[in-house]
Amino acid sequence: GIEDCIINVTALTFILNLDEMIFDLFAHKAVHHILGNIEPLELEEMVESHTAEEACALVDEDKLHPFFDLKFFPFRPALTLLLTAGFIAQYYWQFCAKSSYGGWVSIPMGLPKESMFPISSFFFPFLVPQEEHDEFWRMPDGYEA
Repeated sequence: GIEDCIINVTALTFILNLDEMIFDLFAHKAVHHILGNIEPLELEEMVESHTAEEACALVDEDKLHPFFDLKFFPFRPALTLLLTAGFIAQYYWQFCAKSSYGGWVSIPMGLPKESMFPISSFFFPFLVPQEEHDEFWRMPDGYEA
């Protein structure tokens, strides 16, 4: 019915705008500025305005500029990937163990003894370890480390 049509149109709009949302989030400010101020390309007949020596001089001058400029390096996506990899590695290091089959499995888990945590445990969880009750869950037999 009409509800399905509205849902499908909403989903299609999201899919079609996804690339623009990713670009808006991750592109550098300089890229947004350049694309916002770019003028349309007008195709005209090519007329050589430089002599061969002038053209060679321009090419040599252009070679002096570096190929890679840090102003255009995408720092936000790189930082996002670095933080994601770091948090995933920290999770596996803290809560998993290598199994005899070669994969990673969860270590036995226990609930914390206290329901109130000091604020310092949020910022420095490695400095304020939480005590746990007896375990409430463990990997099924055959999957343990």
